Amino acid sequence: MRNLSIIFIFMFCASSGFAQRVDISEAARSMNNGTYNSFLFELPDVVKKEAEDNWKDFMGDFKAKTKYDRKNKIWFSDDAQMPRLSDNTVDVYARIIEDSNPKRQTTVIVWFDLGGAYLSSETDKTKGAYAHEILLEYGMTTSKHHAEAIVKDQEKELDDLERDLKKLRSDNADYRKSIEKAKETILEMEKKIEINEQDQGKKEEEIGQQKEAVAGAKEYAKKFN
Repeated sequence: MRNLSIIFIFMFCASSGFAQRVDISEAARSMNNGTYNSFLFELPDVVKKEAEDNWKDFMGDFKAKTKYDRKNKIWFSDDAQMPRLSDNTVDVYARIIEDSNPKRQTTVIVWFDLGGAYLSSETDKTKGAYAHEILLEYGMTTSKHHAEAIVKDQEKELDDLERDLKKLRSDNADYRKSIEKAKETILEMEKKIEINEQDQGKKEEEIGQQKEAVAGAKEYAKKFN
């Protein structure tokens, strides 16, 4: 069973706002074809697969074709349409890393290739701010999906428990029916025992009478010896 405190944490985070609990940092970081400015943030409690699935869907909103480069362990979204970043299409790279120690979380690093130049808030604050908006929206969507998955898991567990209780109640009813049937059988057997014992008494009387008849017959037979 998942710890229910997880749900309370997500309820608190939702009310506080995702933007208030996620810090996006920028720094030059290496990727598959060099070192460029990147945007890094963390998704608490979200597993890597959740983050990856949501990233593919999220990039689809920008008409990008997203593929995973297994060799370099990086997601490449080709020709994303982000007019507030560039009049041309944008290539977006993302590295998604899961860290389960000491606390489970997923780290996401994103690079925006504007066509030979990588986006940086230092060189363009307006575009940098928009990139933050994009990533915060992704983070919010991913956290929301994660919270919904937790609710779904909890609801499934509740359904399982209710199904177990229903079976227990059904078994209880069957046991009670068996007891009632057994009681009826006992009453029936008790009546049969009473009749049987009466029949035994009658039969014993018949046997006594027959023994007297046998003895009389033997006495009669002696007269011819």
